[in-house]
Amino acid sequence: MPAPSVPVLIAPLGLPGAGKSALARALARRLGLPRVCRDAIRAAMFPEGTAAAAEKRAAFAAALAAADAHLRARRGCVLDGATFARGADRRRVAALARRHGARLVWLWLDCPPALARGRVARQRAHPAPDRTPALVDAVAARFAPPPADAIRLDAGLPRNRLLAQALAAVSRAQGGSRPAAAVAACEMPAGVRGHPVAGREPPYAPRARGLRRT
Repeated sequence: MPAPSVPVLIAPLGLPGAGKSALARALARRLGLPRVCRDAIRAAMFPEGTAAAAEKRAAFAAALAAADAHLRARRGCVLDGATFARGADRRRVAALARRHGARLVWLWLDCPPALARGRVARQRAHPAPDRTPALVDAVAARFAPPPADAIRLDAGLPRNRLLAQALAAVSRAQGGSRPAAAVAACEMPAGVRGHPVAGREPPYAPRARGLRRT
């Protein structure tokens, strides 16, 4: 597709096993956008692959640099391979989109931790060496409330329906929604329509298995 005058930055977020990468690949194909995948970058940068947090941070920085290059050239892209559980990571993405005047589309794949754990346990090949069912619980425990303007998608839907809803959300964003929200608006306020979570409560706190709040 021809590059729009206002590029779009699409960022799926959610637990490991929520289906973010499958959706990101499908969106990239349908929209003709490049997919920037942190996991693929990490595998290329660190072929030996450990669970070190430093590897994730380096790969995330490289993914942001790649997205920056696309947006600088007025090309949109799909940013994949990260859960975006932490508000700090989301703020970096929002700042990137804002710097280039891009439209940031957060797609929150809301997935019950039990479903995510089952998917991760059944998955046989994934570039992230630390991807285990236990990781799902760890991410759920630290998952900040979704961004205020995130589009909630039910991760349990069939893939074709999930893709259709995501395409509709991107189309609406490109058709007149505002550019990337300010950094201060990156967390969900109380009572936001379309989100099942109210206030500042982490979205998976009531559902994650055996987790303590910290």
